[in-house]
Amino acid sequence: MARRKQAKPIAFILNPFKPQPLASLLALSFYGRRVSAIAMKRINGQVRVVGQARTMLSLDPLTQSEELVAQELRGFLDQHELRETKCLVCLPSNLVLTTSIEIPELSEEDRQSYLDLQAETEFPFAADEISLSSVAFQAPDQSRHATLAALPKTQVGRLERILQQAKLRPISLTLGIQPSPTIEPSSPHLILNVHPDHVDLAIQCDNGYAAIRSLDEVYETEGADQVLDHDLLQREIKITLGQLSGAVRPHLKHAIVSHDSPPGADAAESLQSTLQGMGLKTTPVPSEHNPLHRAAESFLINQNSHLEFLPPKETQFQALAKKVSSRRNAWVGGSVGAIVALTVIVYSIQGYRLRSLENEWAGMADTVTELEALQGRIRQFRPWFTRSVESLEIAKQLSGAFPREGSLWVKSVQIKENQQVLCSGSARNNQELLTVMDELRGMEHISELMLQQVRGEAPVQFAFQFQWKSGGQ
Repeated sequence: MARRKQAKPIAFILNPFKPQPLASLLALSFYGRRVSAIAMKRINGQVRVVGQARTMLSLDPLTQSEELVAQELRGFLDQHELRETKCLVCLPSNLVLTTSIEIPELSEEDRQSYLDLQAETEFPFAADEISLSSVAFQAPDQSRHATLAALPKTQVGRLERILQQAKLRPISLTLGIQPSPTIEPSSPHLILNVHPDHVDLAIQCDNGYAAIRSLDEVYETEGADQVLDHDLLQREIKITLGQLSGAVRPHLKHAIVSHDSPPGADAAESLQSTLQGMGLKTTPVPSEHNPLHRAAESFLINQNSHLEFLPPKETQFQALAKKVSSRRNAWVGGSVGAIVALTVIVYSIQGYRLRSLENEWAGMADTVTELEALQGRIRQFRPWFTRSVESLEIAKQLSGAFPREGSLWVKSVQIKENQQVLCSGSARNNQELLTVMDELRGMEHISELMLQQVRGEAPVQFAFQFQWKSGGQ
């Protein structure tokens, strides 16, 4: 009997280009040369671990040969039979630049522009040199904040190339610190992820982080072992808490402690008493729910990462739309080319006409210069008069206010375009000047009379100004 062919899902037939939810993935975390891997799969609605391993590479993925690192990584995965190709990477917090800012009430579009502007201010990189991720959160006092995290694009490109050469398909680059599922997100709490050689610290508030730090110096070497220095860690925690804003610090009462290895388990257990001594209620997290496990589980459930640094990829639909629009682009390009050609022709004609006029001017420039010089000499020796009736009226009013016996002399009168008049001269004494000022104030066409300068006593040098109002208005 022939086997019946299984029908495709209706959703796929309706939209074949829509990305299908991931059912499995491989999660990797890097810290220096140390690599942890965990393979997870969604089975009957539940996410389960189907394989995990960790190793210490001989090469540093961030500084040494990409090809050799990829070969070593591929060999490690093959050795532990981790065959999944879709890959999520948890980055170490010391590789990512982070900050927390308060944001005003803005629309979604304006908010993103505001965050981009703040990123340029906070991070020592140009906007096109970083992959920026952000998450908004609300503090207990209802103020709005955002966590900004930036990763240099050079590091993003390097990690992508290493994963691709290792025959992996990167689907997410996120941060190793993950939100804790054991405490209400709206309640601020301290997260400590204890690793064999460093401690990741974060202050989670709502769905974001008020602070993120990687503490590498809290371990000291004793023989061949790395031992956690509790006093130094406690000091770093207090420094971090002291830098929190007043909207978060008073509400911080809980701490979450997790680990991903047996050495980390011992340090995490001994750390609980230190945190309790600081007044923080401590909740341990089982090792099977370490940050790498939580990141992979969250991605399979939500199909996205909390903080994402991987640039968005072009979907099949976008590629098809680009191909279909190529003919339209060709037509648009031809139209634009025709417009450009027409513009060039118009400007060429205009340029030819301009050069003709310049040549014509060059032929008469000497004659025009000679005529202008001659007119200047004519103006110098002919009697001065003005054609402006307004100017004559102003001169008449001024002369009418001055005494006839010659006790006050005018040296200059300036009439500006806005009918503001400036007058300077000399008077026999101060009383003569005051008499003239009173006379001018009584005239209906004169307003805003103001004495600007008075010097000397006999004679008195003066300068005043007033506003002339045409028609007494």
